[in-house]
Amino acid sequence: MVHPAISLIGLVDHRLPFGVIALGEEGRVLAMNHAAHEILHQADGLRVSKGRLITARRRETADLARLVSEAAGYDGKAFAAQGGTISVSRTSNRRNYGLLVAPLRLISPPPPERTGPRAVVFVNDPERPTRSWKALLHGRYGLTSAEAEVALLVLEGARPDDIAKRRRSTLNTARTQLKSVLDKVGARSQTDLVRVLLSEPNAQGTGQHGKPN
Repeated sequence: MVHPAISLIGLVDHRLPFGVIALGEEGRVLAMNHAAHEILHQADGLRVSKGRLITARRRETADLARLVSEAAGYDGKAFAAQGGTISVSRTSNRRNYGLLVAPLRLISPPPPERTGPRAVVFVNDPERPTRSWKALLHGRYGLTSAEAEVALLVLEGARPDDIAKRRRSTLNTARTQLKSVLDKVGARSQTDLVRVLLSEPNAQGTGQHGKPN
């Protein structure tokens, strides 16, 4: 059953092409959309155990738990951290999942028992078709084909050196293209870029600085 607060903010949208998982107190899974359910059902390096997200690797599970804990503000410093991205290995040796963990700020404060959603995890599966993503990135932000590829790699959790290696370019080129992507999207960092891209998946019709294309 979807928590009322989650329904109100429209996070668990079953039309979205990527996984969305809402987490409550202590990182417990409260709800997820269809894409997330399909990804977790594969148990290909990411699954739910005892109500919490875990990976196939102990180190990655620990890193993911830390990001979730920080994003949900479990240490008493509510939303002190902004979460972050993590690349999760798959047991099938297919391309890694890219996860973005972010704090969930509701307009209304959570109930006293604090059972409402506290954090959200966006899961990008690079094995899913990306043609629609490229069209979206071009149409909304005016990204070139190369820039769109860089943006998609960032969604997988890739860093500039990873991007250069994957695209067989120089590190300088990768950094230049990444900076161009950040400028066009209006993001301050790679983490912010992932947040922006995943928070407006169905937006259409505007380019750089919101101008019509």
